[in-house]
Order: sequence, then C-alpha cells, then structure tokens
Amino acid sequence: MVHNPNLLGGFAPVDKELIVTEFEVIGTIPADLNGMYVRNGPVPQYTPEGKYHWYDGDGMLQAFYFRNGQVEFRNRWVRTDAWHAEQAAGKGLYSGLKQRMPEGVLPDDAMKNTSNTDVKFHNGKLLSMWYRGGTVYQNDPYTLETLGKLEPDPRLVGLQISAHSRADERTGEYMFFAYGNRHPYMHYGVVGADGALKTLLPVELPGPRLPHDMAITEHYSILHDFPLVNNPEALQAGRYSLDFHAEWPSRFAIIPRHGTVDQIRWFEASP
Repeated sequence: MVHNPNLLGGFAPVDKELIVTEFEVIGTIPADLNGMYVRNGPVPQYTPEGKYHWYDGDGMLQAFYFRNGQVEFRNRWVRTDAWHAEQAAGKGLYSGLKQRMPEGVLPDDAMKNTSNTDVKFHNGKLLSMWYRGGTVYQNDPYTLETLGKLEPDPRLVGLQISAHSRADERTGEYMFFAYGNRHPYMHYGVVGADGALKTLLPVELPGPRLPHDMAITEHYSILHDFPLVNNPEALQAGRYSLDFHAEWPSRFAIIPRHGTVDQIRWFEASP
C-alpha cells in the first residue's frame, strides 16, 4: 500500500493517456469560446520507490480544446530521454529530489529531466520545461506528441535552460536563461519566431547560484543573481543544498534583447 502523501488524493498519478469528447456539462459551453487550455505537471510513469517528492513526477501535458460549443480533452506524457529509458526498463531508474545523487554522476545531471514544470507556445509548438533546468522538449499543440528537443543550434546542446523562460506573443520570439554549476554559470539566449537561435551570450556570475525567473519588456530582458549558493561541500558529497548569504545583495541584469556581453548592466537590491 502506498502511504506517500505525494501519491494520494489529488496527487495520485494518472495512469492512462486519454482522448475524451463527451462530458457531463453543467450549464452551457459558450459557442463563441474557441481555443486551448493546456497545463503541465508531474505524473510518475511508474510507481516511485524511496522518498518520492511531488516534483519528481514525469511531465504530462493535459489540454482542453474548445470549438463551437464543444470541448475535447487530451493528456500525454512528454517523451523525455528519461521517460524512454524507464519505459524500456519497465521501472523507475532515477532517485528524486529528496535522495542522495547517484555515485559517479555529475551534480548537474544526477536528477532526471522530467520536463514537468512549465509549458509555453512558440513557433507553432508547445515547449515543455523542467524547474532544475535542462533540455526543452517540443510538442505538437493538438496531438501533444513529443516532436523532439529544442536544439536548432549545436550551441544549445547541454545547456540547462530554465523552466521560467518567456515567449513574446508580439514578435514570436522565445527568451531563455540557462544556469548550472560550471563557469560562466549562466547564459542568456533568444530563439526567433522561425525556431532559429538568434542570440546566445554568457552571463558571468561569481559562482554557482540558484536564480528563479526572468522578465521581458519590449526591448530588454531582466535576469536574476540571488545570494543563494549551491553549497560546494554538499555538491562534492553528492547532495544538493543551498546556502543563503543575507549579507550579499540581490542583483538584476538588464540586457538588450539582442545585446552583447558589454551591454549588460547590473543593479543591486536588498536580498
């Protein structure tokens, strides 16, 4: 019997991929409501072992489509490399957020990229992303089929792209930042409306950090450098642990959307 609260009630896994067209409707679906609502979230493909955390579940896209007073539902797992590996093995293969990283595995790569955190629409596709940063997966907006990785340029291979990226509906561009435990610790990039990488530049940080989000304006992007440091002793021991340095400032980088390294301007604020 499963006793983990992250696998019970509203957190219980959905074990089927469905296409549903008939619903019990309370009231009336507006005939002029046409569009799509899609969400991304963690749903483990296999019953996890050990200290399973809600965030560990495989990414699943769930979508409602509204057309002329009718509604359709679809759900589908994001076919990540880790999803395929576990399906081939018939069981879970990766430890989760609460457990020690496997021996001999680099800290950046020790946890599986579940692609379960955010979803954006760009270049006619749904982009699913992971909160720890990693490969971005492209998915068909109607069938939800995984189409491949967002790697139109070899410079993107291996970058840990954050889940909190931004799509500009006005221009169709996709702005992202990537971060990790290796110098220069952050990158900033822009993928054009055509899917091609237009801008990629290093953003030098004093060391490995945990940034969270980014923002965009019409002409600029804003990145974070918070005083949250990946503890080097913990990383060396195969654990992920954060130190907060209250004596350091929070910093914000202002970058022209298609700028260069020498155009980055830093501003400080209270942490």
